[in-house]
Amino acid sequence: MSELGEDEKPRSAEALEALPEAEADENVVEITEDLADRALARLKSQATLPEVAVDPRQVAATLKRVQSRVLWTATVLFTASAAIGLFVITGAGLKDWYMHVGMYIVIFSFFVIYLKAHLAKQRLVRHFYAAITVGMQLFFAGILHDLVAAREVLEGGATVTRTALPWLDAAAALMVLSAVALTLHWIALKGRNKRRNKVSLEEST
Repeated sequence: MSELGEDEKPRSAEALEALPEAEADENVVEITEDLADRALARLKSQATLPEVAVDPRQVAATLKRVQSRVLWTATVLFTASAAIGLFVITGAGLKDWYMHVGMYIVIFSFFVIYLKAHLAKQRLVRHFYAAITVGMQLFFAGILHDLVAAREVLEGGATVTRTALPWLDAAAALMVLSAVALTLHWIALKGRNKRRNKVSLEEST
């Protein structure tokens, strides 16, 4: 019975166990790139506000209309995270640097959609994109933190040890703080709308 059970083990699991650590890391990168591509494709196919992913003028126009200091704080923190993260990644010569560029673009695109939904007072859309944006920020911050430690990588068919990248922790921390600021704005605005609805209901009765 035990032999049959081992024979029935999925081939994908056996292949994954047999992969060296470097190849397993490459698979994780490929999966992350695929998720980023799918997210960007879904973003472009949205019926509402699809142009923010491709038109910088729309992004600039949206940011000019933002008056909330909390949202500006979230924007500045995100920009600082992107500047530090991309500087470290490109300086270290990592082969998957383009994946980081793509992730920053995708996350910022979702963030801008949240801003536009907020300005347009579209509650359901705003809630949806706030949750998506915060989730992606925290997820990517985890990826940045995971890349900090030195590790073995493949270069030209040889295994070499990549040096530690401690500044990626700074980029990850700024990303988390940006997510916190966005969450504070999301929750505070949600509470404010509830109070307004309650007052309107009391006045109508």
